[in-house]
Amino acid sequence: MPEQFVTFSFWDWQIGTAGDAANLAKQIKAMGYNGADITFRWTRLEYTRGDYGFRYIDAILDAFAEEDLFLSTSLMFWSIGLPWAEEIEWQKLPDGRIYEFSGRGASPSLSDPDTVKAMTDAFDAFSAHVYERYGDRLFRMHARTSQYGELEYFCDAGGVLDYGEPAIAAF
Repeated sequence: MPEQFVTFSFWDWQIGTAGDAANLAKQIKAMGYNGADITFRWTRLEYTRGDYGFRYIDAILDAFAEEDLFLSTSLMFWSIGLPWAEEIEWQKLPDGRIYEFSGRGASPSLSDPDTVKAMTDAFDAFSAHVYERYGDRLFRMHARTSQYGELEYFCDAGGVLDYGEPAIAAF
């Protein structure tokens, strides 16, 4: 592993196909980058609850690994595109509405044990697979929960955090 990583960041929606990933990988390698930071949305891993699929994820990561780039991967826990989103407890506003940010969907409630279990199971599957397949190229891995794609538990609706029943009960 190099002492320093210089990465270019992508979200999965910016990479439609393995061919797109291969072209991007070649371009960033030619610009002198030695890594790629790629965030995958929950639906890319678990389109059907409990059924983890890696075909898309592997196709994208393979393209970057083939260019000898190091990998940083993230799993983004958003509701957008998740067909079984109604099974998850999402952050809520004081009036009971699910908080959604600018078309990016909702963020999960970290106060609901069933939601945390679903997230933990998904991240366990994601991290085990990615580490096993790309461990020699992998230098960082994240679970992301906020609408901004960061690592914190956050809501920008007037300083509100989460008014869902599990959050209130936990408080």
